[in-house]
This record gives sequence, C-alpha cells and structure tokens, in this order.
Amino acid sequence: MTGTGTGVAAERHRLAARARLLSWASLGYMAAEGAVAILAGLAAGSVALVGFGLDSAIEGFASVVIVWRFTGARVMSEAAERRSNSSCWPRTSGWSPCVRWWAVTAPR
Repeated sequence: MTGTGTGVAAERHRLAARARLLSWASLGYMAAEGAVAILAGLAAGSVALVGFGLDSAIEGFASVVIVWRFTGARVMSEAAERRSNSSCWPRTSGWSPCVRWWAVTAPR
C-alpha cells in the first residue's frame, strides 16, 4: 500500500470485491448443501440432518449480509459495519433452542 488515502481506499475496494466473490461462492455451496441435507433428513426422518440443512440457511444469510456489506458506498461505512454485525448474531444464537425442542418432541 502507498499510505495515501487513495491507495488505502483502492486496496479496500479490491479486498471488498474479493469478499463478495467468496461470499457468492459459499452461498451457492451452502444452498446445495442445505437442500440435499434437508431432503435427505426428511426422507430419513432425521432431525440432525434437517437441522444441519437449516444451519446452512443461516450461514447463507451471513453470506448475503457480507455481500450487502461490501457493495457500493457501504465498503467504507462504519455504520454499515455495525449494522451487519448486529444482523447476524440473533439468527445464529436463536437456532439452537429450536433444534433442541424439535429433537425432544419429534415422534420416534
């Protein structure tokens, strides 16, 4: 990096483009992984497989947030950084009790 404001901004935009590319790639993988796991879990009656598939949806949501965060003017925005951080944790931490409830109440 050159140390100038323009050089730092250019490097940040280059890295943001890389983050978006990786997030799109992982989103595609997680969509396929989640669909296969959910379908297999439903066919087998497996709570664990369905939970694994639904977890892929949560990870996919995080990828969408990363794409949103690193697009356009949000690349340099501290407000967008705070918003993206606060949008992911409730979805991930709220999932565990749902899987536990389903596992306990599922017919055997």
